[in-house]
Amino acid sequence: MLDLKDVAKNFDQVLARLKTRGSALELGPFQDWVAQRRDLIQASEALAAQRNQINEEIKAKAQNDPSAVEAIRGRMKELSAQLKDKETHLKEVEDLLQKALYDIPNVPHESVPVGASADDNVVV
Repeated sequence: MLDLKDVAKNFDQVLARLKTRGSALELGPFQDWVAQRRDLIQASEALAAQRNQINEEIKAKAQNDPSAVEAIRGRMKELSAQLKDKETHLKEVEDLLQKALYDIPNVPHESVPVGASADDNVVV
């Protein structure tokens, strides 16, 4: 199986090399999924950081003002729900990417002659 980072980074080269092999593989949404994955990871990390910051606020205010803690916990529950939704969507996108990577054949080396079958090879 191919590496996600390599395929995403060199997407055009991978497509070009697969076309020399005669592959008619449709990878249209692949780059969209990669972008979605990147955005979801960033959003999840931002929400997790906010949740951690709110958790620190709860620790600080728990001793001084216990009544304010309930309002903060409500915000924390909202953030946790949003984070869970993002992580669920991220898992779905990663599953789509993994399936796409399983479907992509190995990329032929640059020295491999262009052609769809062994009949196109040069006889030495």
